[in-house]
Amino acid sequence: MREITVGLLGCGNVGGGFWQLIIGARHHLAAHKNLSVDIRHILVRDVNRPRSVAVPRSHLTTDPWRILEDPEVDVVVEAMGGFEPARTYLLEALRRGKHVVTANKVVMARAWDELHEAAQASGACLFYEAAAGAVIPVIRSLPGLSAAPVRAVYGILNGTSNYILTRMAEGLSQADALAEAQRLGYAEPDPSDDLDGRDAAYKIALLAALAFDWSPDLDGIEMKGIRNVSTEDILAAQEAGFDLRHVARAERDESGQVKVSVAPVELPPGHPLYGIRGVENAVVIESDVFGAVTLKGAGAGPGPTATALLGDVCRVVDRLVWAEPSPAVSPAGAAADGAGGGGPPAFAGGPRRGGVPGELGGAGPRPGATRGTGVRR
Repeated sequence: MREITVGLLGCGNVGGGFWQLIIGARHHLAAHKNLSVDIRHILVRDVNRPRSVAVPRSHLTTDPWRILEDPEVDVVVEAMGGFEPARTYLLEALRRGKHVVTANKVVMARAWDELHEAAQASGACLFYEAAAGAVIPVIRSLPGLSAAPVRAVYGILNGTSNYILTRMAEGLSQADALAEAQRLGYAEPDPSDDLDGRDAAYKIALLAALAFDWSPDLDGIEMKGIRNVSTEDILAAQEAGFDLRHVARAERDESGQVKVSVAPVELPPGHPLYGIRGVENAVVIESDVFGAVTLKGAGAGPGPTATALLGDVCRVVDRLVWAEPSPAVSPAGAAADGAGGGGPPAFAGGPRRGGVPGELGGAGPRPGATRGTGVRR
């Protein structure tokens, strides 16, 4: 049985969902992944605060160093949200060689170069599938697809705003649709990022970075939210045969400049984003080489996001196992020929793209790692 130890930052909707998923899926992980995930510590603001999930008090701490300094913690899973102190904690984890899995689009978009450079320097993995599209595998798909020139990436990336627009199309006011989304756990108590377009802007910045080797420039994004969209606007669009949705788009123009925007758009029938309803997200990747690829699925809620986090934890384990030399091949020989008895090649830090590593971050073993580092049997 492979074993990996996790330190969890945050126990709100997403962090609590991750805890529940790990507990509920432990037999599945053992049977289908030969894996045991041990959440050793959980960072919270207040250990006495009532929680919707049952977590042993002994796991809770208000001290981040209990996680960062614990040599037994292999992976730091971040579900705090916001920029600071999440950025500081993730950088410290990477510098200490701990692998990082995060759902935080804000810190990834605003500290993209810094985090990737820290991962590259230490050889630690940096995975963030949950930061854009939740359970939709767009983050892991883009590096491969962008091997061919990508013309544009666009989609419905904010499940909260899409849910609100869907309910408004059914006659609710924006205020009532928002209140309903908050009751269902789709919207935060402060929904400003959803209503003003910032949430979608952070996410499309990540996709643009992967598709176009673009260093995220949030100030350069043209951003319009849905705050000023009325029920009458949506119903009028429907009357004309259009579907009004909040669309984030990134494209490279003929001069090579990357243009990124977020705005309400009227979509005609037949458009790949037409008919996307509720909390569903969808992303379209267009290329003159392979045409268009559309990915869609649940984009809001603790379940989909926690699933993406767990998927990335499993990817960390897989990278570490793949990087192990075969018993019949010396570490030096494995590094030289890139193979270990016919198995997948070791990852030696991932590709560098424009001076910044790709989405794998370090993606390989820590420098000087020995066989089995980070994964116990």
